[in-house]
Amino acid sequence: MSHLSLAQRELFKSDHAGATAGGRRGYDDLMPKQQLIPPPELAPPTIRHLPLEKRIRLWAQMVDEGDQLLLDGFRQKCGSDEAARQAFLDWLDRQNIEKTAATFRMLSRCHVEQTDGK
Repeated sequence: MSHLSLAQRELFKSDHAGATAGGRRGYDDLMPKQQLIPPPELAPPTIRHLPLEKRIRLWAQMVDEGDQLLLDGFRQKCGSDEAARQAFLDWLDRQNIEKTAATFRMLSRCHVEQTDGK
């Protein structure tokens, strides 16, 4: 389970309370190579039983861990912490620009559809 993020481990612990690592079968044991849809045993843990505050905290933790993975990748690619930080910020700017452009395209299509229908 070392490949799971901290937030995923927390979900796994709460969803599979009492299960031991030795007592659970692994992915390779449960998933035949030819099967495309995983069996129910491999479904992600549910968070329905958690209070809203805990769900939000887990979501924020997973976002932070994803950002840390990206930053680590930039650090490995760029070498220095400062260059990695700048590359990460540049990447975030590009993501925001692309998201804004996509939003404007979507809104302009809605506007055209509304004016054509009148």
